[in-house]
Amino acid sequence: MEMSNLDIRGMVVELKKVFVEGRILNVYGLNNRRFWFTVKTKDKKKLDIVLVLDKNEKYIFYDEPTQKPPKPCQAAMSLRKYLKESVVRDVSQHGLDRIIVFTLESKGQTVKLVAELFGKGNLLLLDKEHIILFSLKKLKTREGVTCKHSKYVYPPPKTLLKWRDPIKNEKLISYLLRCLNIGPKEAEEICFRSKLNPTERVNGLNKELDKLKMEAQKFAEKYSCSSYQGYLYLNEAIGTVFFSPIELSNLKNGLEKRFSSFNDAVKEYYRRMKEAEEEKEKIERKERTERILKELLKKKREYEEKACLLRAVGEKIFEKMHQIELEIKDFLEKGRTKELEVVSREKFPVVKVKLDGLTFDYNVRNKASENASQYLEKVKRLEGKVKRIEGHLERFKKEFLLEEKGKEKVKGADEKRKWFEDFIWFKSSDGLLVIGGRTQKQNKHIVSRKMDPWDLYFHVEGLPGSSVIIKKEKDATIGEKTVLEAAAAAAAYSSAWKRKISKVDVFYVKGEQVKKSGPTGQYLPKGAFYIEGGKHYVRNVEVSICIGLVKENGEDKVVGAPLSSLEGRALAYVVLFPGNMEKRFAAKKIQKFFSSFLETNISEIERLIPGDCYLGRFKRVEGRNK
Repeated sequence: MEMSNLDIRGMVVELKKVFVEGRILNVYGLNNRRFWFTVKTKDKKKLDIVLVLDKNEKYIFYDEPTQKPPKPCQAAMSLRKYLKESVVRDVSQHGLDRIIVFTLESKGQTVKLVAELFGKGNLLLLDKEHIILFSLKKLKTREGVTCKHSKYVYPPPKTLLKWRDPIKNEKLISYLLRCLNIGPKEAEEICFRSKLNPTERVNGLNKELDKLKMEAQKFAEKYSCSSYQGYLYLNEAIGTVFFSPIELSNLKNGLEKRFSSFNDAVKEYYRRMKEAEEEKEKIERKERTERILKELLKKKREYEEKACLLRAVGEKIFEKMHQIELEIKDFLEKGRTKELEVVSREKFPVVKVKLDGLTFDYNVRNKASENASQYLEKVKRLEGKVKRIEGHLERFKKEFLLEEKGKEKVKGADEKRKWFEDFIWFKSSDGLLVIGGRTQKQNKHIVSRKMDPWDLYFHVEGLPGSSVIIKKEKDATIGEKTVLEAAAAAAAYSSAWKRKISKVDVFYVKGEQVKKSGPTGQYLPKGAFYIEGGKHYVRNVEVSICIGLVKENGEDKVVGAPLSSLEGRALAYVVLFPGNMEKRFAAKKIQKFFSSFLETNISEIERLIPGDCYLGRFKRVEGRNK
């Protein structure tokens, strides 16, 4: 559903009351279609302005802060540099158009954030001269395409009521939409109040048009107020939910709920649409899973049946090997056989023969044992394919079928994740959070966005690896044990593991010493940081890691951490060292070991293993099963 001009008028009134003099803290976005502007209002409350610019859904409302996309879209990142810490000075509607303008003060300059809630939808940022600083989409005007750094021109302002002469055979609702700056639901409401059929032809109306115009005037006056209520309707005829800032008589029977504010009605609409989307995705995922499972089962049956037939042929050839060789010799020399029947020789030297009810190809230039071995070799390949399919089936059942049957999803994989669970993480023996990057991109993100100047930064000396950080309060002290544990994590999640180096040196510095660029003229390799000032060292750190099950806020979690941080609090753990066992195979063994406590996702375990490894000590706490 799209907001009408009058809906936007009602929403702007409420946005203005709440957000003027508020400060924008951050901007988030999803697929350049949904945006969240987190604002601290003048009353010190944190609220999200939610802007939806989908193809068929364009509306705006505000709500309590919710979980945002883990990775903001490019548009949101571009807007952040302009809007972060800017102050909202005004919220207005351009004329009676579906355009909302936020006037902001950013770094001493006035900018305008313009949301176009019509057509394909757009979001623009203008300076005080209306020069475009940012545009979500290119603007097509009569003069051509307007892009960044050009001047933005608002559409000519519209009035609410501007009556025109009717067109021949024009329907009443089309006439209203052409003359009035309103949406379809408002046009239908005016027709209902005038007791006229929306599909009636205007040409046949005379006195009725005067009544129509009078009702339209009364309807317009209802929108000229300083506060609005919210109404949510269900149009049973087409099964669609509508929101409105005023009561609609023609949908009175479909009134589902009345709200104290228009924003609450739009918020409820958004919640329902989101639930409907999730349900639709769930159904599509279920159908896709069932289709894949059906295809896999079909292939499995085909391979098993073919393998069974080929095995029977191979075994039969081995069983009657001497007899077959003699009869084939007679066939080649005299053109006759006894028990063996040659039914085709089109592809000679491969002939099709029939023996004891089995029909199969036989290469007369090879020995019987060679023919039998070829068949049994094909059986092995087919059995390998069946085994791989069974692995796929098991994975699908674990990841999807549990959800479809209404069972609890695999624990640890689908629970609500904390922000730090996207990284390498664990709690030290002193209870401090230690995080590290899995990739260069995560290293950069941790240093740029998650590290405070007073945190400690760890990295293995002279080798590529994870940037590990101990998070702490500004004046808190860090114990020696935590320092050693962070150093052990930095050693394990470095290239020392793949190079099978048993011990390395690890340095650590304060967060304020880590710089993204070096002095002028100094080149930094990709993914590297410049360390300013002196370093502290932890020497001869053993390269090893533990994969363990721990309790975090009452929930079971799988973590990769040094042994000392897991001893005494882990439900079970496995010690790993650099070795030759493949990660996937090691993860399967660990998953099987953990299965008496918790059903874990194998990919969750695999991503905690630094590389090919050797499995050392297995340890579990007795007396606790799943």
